[in-house]
Parts: sequence; structure tokens; C-alpha cells
Amino acid sequence: MNIVPKVGMSDVPFGMPIDDLTDLLGQPSSEQFLCDTDGYPKSRRVLNYSDRAFLLTPSLGVVAIAIESQKSEIELWRIKINKMSPSEFANMLESHDGSATISEPDGWGDLEVESIKQGIVASFNENQLESIEVHDPSWRTDVTTTT
Repeated sequence: MNIVPKVGMSDVPFGMPIDDLTDLLGQPSSEQFLCDTDGYPKSRRVLNYSDRAFLLTPSLGVVAIAIESQKSEIELWRIKINKMSPSEFANMLESHDGSATISEPDGWGDLEVESIKQGIVASFNENQLESIEVHDPSWRTDVTTTT
């Protein structure tokens, strides 16, 4: 699966409406409706498929994509990333005009590599890529609060 930051995936771009997504991929294995929260788009829901999940809203369409590395070969800019270490992944992000930070969010040795500019968060367990989330950075400019 090829991910293109700020665009989405080769078959599912950011902004794709839910009807187009389900026409393309069929019905999801599960669907989750998220509570409205200040600072996030309203009416968010997650469509889960066997190999990836999509965060959508009625007005913005697809705003985020999550992929588990155990289920799919993942490419970012057509570069295979499944076997990269956190530092290799961060260096690659930096080489594509995006600063990257490596953090240990849980204190258990798991690491996250994040590039806010590129809209990417990658989770690593024991220095192995576990999952990657790619967000449409523009959704933050379209947020309507719940107040």
C-alpha cells in the first residue's frame, strides 16, 4: 500500500466521501462513531477494514488512514518502510521536507515517530514498525468546535 503524505493513498485520497469509499472497498468489518470533541471535526466515524482503517466526517470525507504493518507491505513515497527502525524512518521524513520527532509515549520502550508537517504518526514496538497513521493536515483549518 502506497501512502502519499498530504494526499492519502493511491486508491483512497483524503476527502473521499464515505459512499465512494464503500463503493470502492465494500462494507467495513466494523464502524465506530466518535463523540464530538472540541478541536476536532464533528460527526467523526471510523470504518475498519481487515488491512486498514479510515477516519471520516460527512463534510470532509476521509481525514485519516491507519495501517498495521503486520497485515500489509507499506510504502511511503514508494519507499518500503516495514523494516525501517525509528531513526531510519525519522531520517526519511526529514529528507522529504518534514521535521520528525521520536518520543516514548508510554514509558514501556515503545516509540512514536511524528511529523506534524507531513501528518504522519508511526508507532514502533521493539524497534519494529507496528502501525502508521496518516492525517490530512488541512482538516485542522476546517475544524468546527462543539460549543
